[in-house]
Amino acid sequence: MTDRELQHAHPHTDVCTEGKRLYERALSEEVLSREAAAGVPCLLLTGLVQPDADDPGLLRPVPPSLGVGLLLARRRREYQEHMTQLTESLGSMSARPASTRDGSVLRVAGVERINERLDNAVAECEGELLTMQPTAARTGRLELAGARDVPLLQRGVRLRTLYVHASRFVPEVMAYQERIREFPVQVRTLPGVSERMIVADEKVAFIPANDERTDALEIRHRPLVRALRRCFDSLWGLGTPLWEPVDYGSRGNGVSAMQRVIARMLVEGHDDQEIARRLGLNIRTVRGHVARLASALSSRNRAQLGYLIARSGLVDEWA
Repeated sequence: MTDRELQHAHPHTDVCTEGKRLYERALSEEVLSREAAAGVPCLLLTGLVQPDADDPGLLRPVPPSLGVGLLLARRRREYQEHMTQLTESLGSMSARPASTRDGSVLRVAGVERINERLDNAVAECEGELLTMQPTAARTGRLELAGARDVPLLQRGVRLRTLYVHASRFVPEVMAYQERIREFPVQVRTLPGVSERMIVADEKVAFIPANDERTDALEIRHRPLVRALRRCFDSLWGLGTPLWEPVDYGSRGNGVSAMQRVIARMLVEGHDDQEIARRLGLNIRTVRGHVARLASALSSRNRAQLGYLIARSGLVDEWA
């Protein structure tokens, strides 16, 4: 690393003063040389400038609205990494509850046992149940949720759910939500949701304990449960009500709503496999959408596609 780079060493979720100055210059001149940006790595690392498709010696600035979205996406990823570390730390405990005067954290192994514990928690819920689904729910999971939710709702308990936007394109999800719409249910959607979570009142929360989601943490530690509720409420404020249309921006270039969801996730740095997991799609479907995006934007390769998405304004409305 050069002396100049050392002078600008800082977290790359932020842009230093010199980086902001060069970004403003790039916006004004619509181009910036790599040489000018060489000592300010935060510009490239945050995605505020992208390599020119035709001249490797030049950098092009992304629109300011998209730039804000990129910085926020980086911070969200850092937050998700912290949550993963917390989950792994808690999950390393034994299957015996780790008890404190505030409550306990129990690792529950096996899907069948998890469902039993969830059934008990939902049956105990008296005020409000919060659920967050990072993928478009499958039919089997919806049937299981219905068996839990309907008796809960009939008792007058409120239900708030966060889905990904892609769930709007799944007929089973929409049919299920239509079926329970008469109850005190609120549903919102987001471009992406970091992890599955269920919170019953301020008593208990469930989050995955491993990537395969075959183990879960049952958290009956009140300060932790309150913290998870606050995380949910923060995301809730950013969501779009399910029965209202999502503003995907102008629909030029023949790009579908689903492809705009995927374009946003590509710009945020997710690969095909992660996009498929988050949206509840198979990876071939995701790759088909990516190929159609590339065709619509006349992209010659994957590296160029991200740059063209940023320049096209397809995801500006979400920044």
